[in-house]
Order: sequence, then C-alpha cells, then structure tokens
Amino acid sequence: VLWKFENESIINLPPNVMVKKWMPQSDILAHPNVRVFITHGGQLGTQEGVHYAVPMLGMPFYCDQHLNLKKAELGGYAVTLDFYKLTRESLKEGLQQLLYNNTYRDNIRSISNIFHDRPMGARETALYWIDYVIRHKG
Repeated sequence: VLWKFENESIINLPPNVMVKKWMPQSDILAHPNVRVFITHGGQLGTQEGVHYAVPMLGMPFYCDQHLNLKKAELGGYAVTLDFYKLTRESLKEGLQQLLYNNTYRDNIRSISNIFHDRPMGARETALYWIDYVIRHKG
C-alpha cells in the first residue's frame, strides 16, 4: 500500500504500508500490479486512472471531485465513499467490491480503450494546435 500523505510519521502502520509526502502518481498507476487507486477524485488523478485502466475508490471533498467520481461511478469503474462517514467496514466493503468484482476492471479497461482511441497522440495534437494558431496568427 502506497499512501501519499503530508505527515510521514504515522505510527503503528502495517509493514506493507509506505507513507510519503510525494510519490510519482502516474508512474505508480502505470505499474501492472496496481489494482485500486484511492483518490479524492480530482480531474488529473481520475484522468490518469482512466489512462492506466485502474479502478478507483473515491472520497471527494469539493468542487469537480464529486462530479468526476459520479461520472466514474456511472461508468462502472469507481466506488465513492463519504469521507466524513467513513468506517473501517465501508472502506473494506468498497475495496472488496473493486478487487473481487471483475466488472469494475472490465469497465475501466473499456473506458481506457476509448480514451486511447484517437487519431493522434497528445503530443501530436498539441503540436497541431500550436501550428494552427501560428498559421492563422492567433
């Protein structure tokens, strides 16, 4: 378990839990052994979760996070929990749903395939639009 958290000095953690102030989120999500992404549901994180086809357990706090996770839930690739009502049981149940119900994995793979199905990659798209703006002088 990798946990990005500002306070690295949490005590009594199991030996399989690592807490760091910063972690390379995209690199971690790209690893084939990652099975679930616990997230607040920000735009970049949910997009990375879709990109790497990792089911998400979301706990939104404000603004777009609720919307992003609602879309992910409706897409069948995320479970959302209320952080302020979180219990050991609700967390365990959410994780078990994502880990043992293959529908979530299948749905995120399908959405990820759609996400990757583009005529040009991100770099080529950016270069096209930069050239477009230059060609048309704004």
